[in-house]
Amino acid sequence: MITILGNTPLDVFLGTLIGWGLGALVTYWLTAYILLWLFRRTETDVDDVILGVSRRPAVILVIFYGLRNAFGALESILPGSALIDRVLWAIIAITITHWAARLFVDVLVYYVKQLAEQTEAIWDDVLVPVLERIGAPLIYLVGLFAALQALGLDLTGLWVAIGGGAFVLAFALQGILSDFFAGLILLVDTPFRTGDVIVLPDTVTKGTNITAVVRNIGIRVTHLFNVQNYTDMFIPNGALGRATFFNANRPTTNLAATVGFAAKRQGTNPNKVMAILQEAVLAHPDIVGNPAPKLTALPSVKGLKKKDPITGAPSKKRAAYNRLRAEVHVNNSLDEIRKQLQLLVTKVKKLELGGLDKEEVADISNDFDAILVLVGLRSEEISGRGWQRIKLLENPDADKTSLIILLRSWIEIWMTDPNLYPEDRDILNSEWDQKIRFFSNRLSNLYDVLHDPSGQETRVDDHIQDLIRWLDDSFKRTQVMWQEPQVWLTSFNSTFIGFNIRYYVDNIRLEHWRRPWRVESELTKDVLRRFKIEGVKLPKAMYRSGDEKTQPGVFIT
Repeated sequence: MITILGNTPLDVFLGTLIGWGLGALVTYWLTAYILLWLFRRTETDVDDVILGVSRRPAVILVIFYGLRNAFGALESILPGSALIDRVLWAIIAITITHWAARLFVDVLVYYVKQLAEQTEAIWDDVLVPVLERIGAPLIYLVGLFAALQALGLDLTGLWVAIGGGAFVLAFALQGILSDFFAGLILLVDTPFRTGDVIVLPDTVTKGTNITAVVRNIGIRVTHLFNVQNYTDMFIPNGALGRATFFNANRPTTNLAATVGFAAKRQGTNPNKVMAILQEAVLAHPDIVGNPAPKLTALPSVKGLKKKDPITGAPSKKRAAYNRLRAEVHVNNSLDEIRKQLQLLVTKVKKLELGGLDKEEVADISNDFDAILVLVGLRSEEISGRGWQRIKLLENPDADKTSLIILLRSWIEIWMTDPNLYPEDRDILNSEWDQKIRFFSNRLSNLYDVLHDPSGQETRVDDHIQDLIRWLDDSFKRTQVMWQEPQVWLTSFNSTFIGFNIRYYVDNIRLEHWRRPWRVESELTKDVLRRFKIEGVKLPKAMYRSGDEKTQPGVFIT
């Protein structure tokens, strides 16, 4: 309390009120001008966000805490001063609660979400949606109880009522609670994430199988987007938790498909038909395969999208030719990086047997720095108060043959594909930006180990081999034998011979998840065209091969 105006209760009240009012003005001036000016000169924006969230609550807290102190001077002469004190404490509790909730949502959740995008860990992807859903409500609930206690209310009866009500509701809402806990299990087990494409069995949809995109995993239901009829779906988490479904995004976004064809038994050379089918599936640019032979087969394909005379967009064949050529360069660069990493493993294994001295560490570090040049990264020292570390950044002056430059050029060329939609640009950029970021993070960790391997001298080669495996499993394989198109003779009888083509479409997420359907249609038309040219006769009866319920395309004869 401030007695500058006198010692009477009224003088102390006015003095305290004026003092805390000036304090509120100073607080506003500090947060609105001085701190804002200082924080805008820092490299990060987290302090700016904290200041923006805190400015108003800080002023309000100073005002109401000052009012509480000022009214404290009148407690001897003012009836109801105790009630006023409790009300002011309740307002202060509510203000602090709102402040904490805003900090939680606008700062903590926001930056945890950014951290989740930077890392490959699953736990942070699980934590973010949980924090978004239950964090702020829990803070407000705690604040509500604090405000009620500040008002002097006895919460014992309330706790008893809540306990009894929860017991009754647990029986009345068994289904809803089951869906709630099933949602938590889905978040923890992560059988799918937001954006994944899944195939739901008829036991869940009570009809035919449905291909859908995960939009959101809610507290009680999961929000899906049905790509077959472009509608939203909401399925209880309990039903999903008990179901068996397919995740088309794992292990990759390449989708396997099977198309069946048949030819008349009489006068048909099976080897000739299989050669026709092999060339047709190899020539289609959106089917996964080694790009070098696909470039050779590409001119033979017909029926692809033509050049748009109005917009000037290139033809599908021209865009595919440029993309496959760019992919050849990317693959060559990746192969060279893998080769250099493998040579480094061999050298480290020889050197680490007797322990690594300073000269050997320097030798290994120089070899690794040469690999960083191939990738297109440079090292930069970052320091702060009492700390410093090396961070790997993209080199703006990197050679045009470096991996990152080639990757970004490949993606830009891919964007010229006339079959892609405008939103596909964001999908491709997001996917490969994340992969490049993960690759850079792993190289940064390996950089630290190679330049200071103390305590890990015998495990340096293991770290390098882990990186090589990650490149194959999660970044990009230059050649995947089991994903190469395959043609089989599957059946025959007195009237026809059946054949199947097994192939992978390069990215199911593109073209609003309808890419596999288009590829199947184009492949089928091209095969029938080739059959006609080569004189392959079709049987009178048509047949299907495969399971139409789980594959978008399997068929035509």
